[in-house]
Amino acid sequence: MSAEELGHAALRVAGCRSLTALRAALFGQADSIIGVVAMGLYLFDDADHLQLISSRLAPRGFLDEYEREFCKSDTMLDCIVADRRTVDGFHFHGPARWRRSGNYDLLRGWGFYHNMGGAFGVDGSAAGALFVATARETEPFDAIHVKRLDLLCRAGSLALTAMRERERLVRTVGFRFA
Repeated sequence: MSAEELGHAALRVAGCRSLTALRAALFGQADSIIGVVAMGLYLFDDADHLQLISSRLAPRGFLDEYEREFCKSDTMLDCIVADRRTVDGFHFHGPARWRRSGNYDLLRGWGFYHNMGGAFGVDGSAAGALFVATARETEPFDAIHVKRLDLLCRAGSLALTAMRERERLVRTVGFRFA
């Protein structure tokens, strides 16, 4: 994929002005530039709990198990949120520990192989995360995949920031968009 195509993909995401549009853009672009199947878009609520906003091709049971077993104590998620960086499970856990990790067991139990997650930031704070997974035996994600997901998450951060600013304008000065 060319740099121009990557730039257009990022601009499609950054230009979103609703969560519905953001979901569609993120899921479409992640599939085309990274080659993933299952995806989950999460945002933090007012109580700083990660909430699933939307998913694609991730079985409800998989999502429920992740929330029940990992969401509150996922070291990979903690790293993504604290450092606001994109990481993949294989390299985060390390080759020697990957197949013994809870993430690996969860993924394999539901027919997935590798995962990766990136953070959304708004106003200097973590606003959420995008998780992706492969559904076939492939090589682990490499540095290019990580950079591409990071690009999409940074573009998603711009879209979320614009959505927040739009709401502030409406609330504070009564500005209405035509």
